[in-house]
Formats: sequence, C-alpha cells, structure tokens
Amino acid sequence: MTLHPKLPLQILEAQTEVIKEENIKAENLRGMDKAFEVRPDGTCCIKNQSWLPLFGNLRVLIMHESYKLKYSIHLGSDKMYQDLKKLYWWPNMKANIAEYVDRDSYFTYRFWQSMQSALGNQLDMSMAYHPQTDRQSERTIQTLEDILRAYVIDFRKGWKRHLPLVEFSYNNSYHDSIKAASFEALYGQKCRSPICWAEVRDIQLKRLEIIHETIKKIVQIRQHLQASRD
Repeated sequence: MTLHPKLPLQILEAQTEVIKEENIKAENLRGMDKAFEVRPDGTCCIKNQSWLPLFGNLRVLIMHESYKLKYSIHLGSDKMYQDLKKLYWWPNMKANIAEYVDRDSYFTYRFWQSMQSALGNQLDMSMAYHPQTDRQSERTIQTLEDILRAYVIDFRKGWKRHLPLVEFSYNNSYHDSIKAASFEALYGQKCRSPICWAEVRDIQLKRLEIIHETIKKIVQIRQHLQASRD
C-alpha cells in the first residue's frame, strides 16, 4: 500500500504563509529559523525534523492523529513525544503535548465522574497499574489492556475487525523499555503512516555490516531491558 498524504503540502503552505514578515514574529522561534534547512520538496526542517508552525493548526492535527486515531494510539505524553520528536519540531513541543494529553485525560475523568454520579455511584480513579510481581510484565499487560479497552469503546460491535490495528499501533509506538518502537528495533525503521510520511529508502548493506548492526541493536535492547527491570 502506498500512502499519498496531504500533510507535506499542508506543512509547505503553512510555512510559506508564516515566513512572511508580518507573521514570523508570532511564531516565537527565538532565532531557531536561522538553523532551518530546506528539503527538496521546499519544506523547512531542523536536523531532519519538519518545522510545524502555528498557522494552519497543524500541531493540533498531528497530536490528534498520533493520540486518537485507530492506527496510532498513545496512553501517555512521554511516549507520544518520543515518537513525534523524531519527525517534527516546534517551540515548547514537549510541554504542548503534555498539556494536550492531560486535558484529554481530564475531560475523560469528568465524563465518567458525571455519568457515575447520575447513576448514584461514586467513582474513584486509581493509578494505571500497581506492580506487585514483575514490573515489566505488569506494565506491558496494563498497556495492552488500556489500548484494547480504548478500541472496544471506540469501535464497539466492530472492535474485532480492528484488532490488527491494535497490534500495528503497539508495535509502531515508542517503548521506554527498549528506547524505540518494536518495528524500529526489528527492521531499522518505523512503518509508514499518515503522520510518518518520510520516503522509505532501500538500504543496501554488506552481509557483515548487517550482522554487526543486528548485534549492536540486540546489545542495546538488552541493556535497556535490564535497566527497566532494575
């Protein structure tokens, strides 16, 4: 399947509008615009991260696509930030993502609180998980449980048909234990999606280089897993 997203064109149009003298001050770039590089498609980037200006509401669009849609779901701001920062950049990006996720969590809490109150029940929200045995296993199980619950709520009777998307979303998302997405650790890059639209290039490596690269990844993953257990 080949994706033909409109996002690169939207970014180019927004950047073109913002760079105008009467608009650039509102972006609060703090001189970072001097570090911009121009890609062949005309978009500006910093260290290969696409610059998302305020104009066009692209930041909210990207956060919504990454947080809510069925091919990509995040249960916390840190994982979402780790995924997005490889592709995009804007001032105060980490704080904006945390605010977006926290606001969504707050409204979700208020919704369930109001509904339970109307039914005459008292709702007490607890921590996401309470590690009592193996912390790594507990985290993984709880993450998968939360993702499945979100999909069942969103798709209801049709949730079974969307189970492959759960697997894709989980494997294509950042994992703190290995400091990468599962697909990235296994194949060297994440799978393409509407928010990850960079060109996929065939990388030709010699046999020994492939072996050394694989061993290096395995060592790094083992180190990260050991650190997460300690």
